[in-house]
Amino acid sequence: MTMLSIRVAEEMGLDVDRPTRYTPIASVHKVAQAPVVRIDSLQVGGKRVSGMEVLVISLPPELRLDGLLGVNFLSRFRPTFEFDQELIVLR
Repeated sequence: MTMLSIRVAEEMGLDVDRPTRYTPIASVHKVAQAPVVRIDSLQVGGKRVSGMEVLVISLPPELRLDGLLGVNFLSRFRPTFEFDQELIVLR
């Protein structure tokens, strides 16, 4: 599932206090319940997916990530990874 950081969710005005549902996420130390919210759309490059759910989680700041693309986004395309160019191509 696609994930957004709490900071980005707040910047987008998403109501994480009233999520669509909660889903368990496991770490080495515990299992926690994380909010899942619906967003109007997510665009990466020129590709857009409308009406999808995203998981809102706290991402470690040292990773410097705003989120992670999940299968619920990537499965709508035929992604290829151009590792030498550090690029994802969505067809």
